[in-house]
Amino acid sequence: MPTSLNVHKDKLFVQLQTLTSGFNRHLTVAPKQRLLDRAAIREGLISTLWQCWCRFFRSVVLTSASGGTTGAGATISSDYASLSESQILYVAKQLSNESAVTTFRSIAGPHLEPTWGDITKAIAISSGMRISNSSQLVRALSLAIAIPDLQICRNATAHFGAAQLVRLKNARVRYIETKILHPTDACVWIDPATEGYLWDTWVEEIKLIAEYASA
Repeated sequence: MPTSLNVHKDKLFVQLQTLTSGFNRHLTVAPKQRLLDRAAIREGLISTLWQCWCRFFRSVVLTSASGGTTGAGATISSDYASLSESQILYVAKQLSNESAVTTFRSIAGPHLEPTWGDITKAIAISSGMRISNSSQLVRALSLAIAIPDLQICRNATAHFGAAQLVRLKNARVRYIETKILHPTDACVWIDPATEGYLWDTWVEEIKLIAEYASA
């Protein structure tokens, strides 16, 4: 039986609820924590949120390319339905690099997969994939405003360095109360559009895109 995109959306939503519960619990003790302890917890939350988003989009692409169904039950047609998962991953990698797909080889390993959560690469994959829901995925991804800043924050945290920190500091112009003692502090910046934490903006934007992509 073909897999529905709703399966991936529902799994993602459970993960987001669990993570946000953890984030809210952290906020109750954060003011009393040392910087090292506070940063360690936030790094775990931010990294896991990023990975959840990446896994969701990866699953949507693989299911769509394999001939799954939309959330509404429509069959997704695909020119790649006969390919193996490894071959579809190779196609996605080529598309993410804006390279021509001239053969259907297997990808050499997970380390060569595209950065699934990167919006620019995700749009390139979605628009280039020969799947009937391609335009739906592109429209869903076009809703992303804050997710690129999640990627910047995650990279500044996971690959701590001057260049990454500069990119994160440059993102502060979009938010308020942007004190930064550690890159992980970005999750508690305030989004002026909602007057809530940037973490909540990230989560709500991921949910919105997931709803639309899975419809």
